[in-house]
Amino acid sequence: MNHIIKKRSYFEGWYLKQQTGHKSIALIPSFHTDDDRQISARLQIITEDRSLVVTFPSITMDVKRNHFYVRMGNCIFSDKGCRLSIREQGVNLTGKLRYDSVVKPAYNIMGPFCLLPGMQCRHSIFSLNHRVDGKLILDEEDFLFQNGTGYIEGDRGQSFPDNYLWTQYNDDKTCIMLAAASIPVLKLSFCGCIGIVWLNGREYRIATYLGARVIYADKKKIVVKQKDSVLSVQLIKGTPHSLQAPVQGKMDRTIHESLACTVKYRFTRCGKVMYEAICPNASFEADIYHA
Repeated sequence: MNHIIKKRSYFEGWYLKQQTGHKSIALIPSFHTDDDRQISARLQIITEDRSLVVTFPSITMDVKRNHFYVRMGNCIFSDKGCRLSIREQGVNLTGKLRYDSVVKPAYNIMGPFCLLPGMQCRHSIFSLNHRVDGKLILDEEDFLFQNGTGYIEGDRGQSFPDNYLWTQYNDDKTCIMLAAASIPVLKLSFCGCIGIVWLNGREYRIATYLGARVIYADKKKIVVKQKDSVLSVQLIKGTPHSLQAPVQGKMDRTIHESLACTVKYRFTRCGKVMYEAICPNASFEADIYHA
C-alpha cells in the first residue's frame, strides 16, 4: 500500500454502478491519507434504500496504474468485473459480476484541465456503458444481473468541490453524465462543467474547455449550453442516502446521493431534440459544503 500514496492530504476512489430492471447497486472502493499520512481504506455500498460502509486495513489494498484494477481485502474491482467477499462490520456481501462490451470515452473527460495545477479533484471515466452479468447477495437480498448495464468513474485529489452537482444515467444504448462544480485555482474560482451524452454509439461531449457554460443551476436543476447544444437536467423525485466524502484527504464530509431516482433529461443540437426522457433509474447528487 505504501507505494500508492506519495503525498499528504490525498484521496482516490472509484464508482461502479450496476443496474437491471428496477434493481441498482453502486460499489465505491477508496483510499485516503491525511496531513499526518494516516492511510485508510474503505468500501461504500449504496442501493435504492440504504447505504453501508466497510473499512479495511490499508495493507490489504492494491491498485494497478496501467489499467483499472483495485484489490481491497478479499474484494477485487476492475473493468473486467468484480468479486466480493465481505462478512464483517455488520455487512454480508458476496458474489461475482462480469463486465463485457466496455465503452470508453474518446479521450480524458478532463481534457486540458487534467494539466491544470492546484485542482481539488480530478475526474475519470473508465466505462460509459457495459454489460453486467452475475449475482451479488447483500445480507439476504439478491441482486441478479442478466444483460444489465454498468458505469465506472473515478475521482482523485484532496477534496470534493465545495459546491457541485452530478448526475448519471444508463440504459443499453444511452449514457448521460454531467458534473458542474466550483473550481478553485490559486486565489480565484470558476464554475466548470464536464459531461458526455452517448447515444447509439456516438459521443457528444459538453465541457468548459469546449466552450460550455452553465446558464441555470439550483439543487434540483441545471441547464448547460455549448454553442448550438443544450443539455438540461431536472430532478423529479429522489431518495437520497448518505455517503462519506473527502476533505483534505480525511473522510469528514457527508454528501447525499439518490442512486435510482427520477430525472428528466433533454438534449438538443441546433434546435433538434436528440434525446428527451423522464428516466426512473438515474443517479443524482447536489451538495453545498459548509466547513
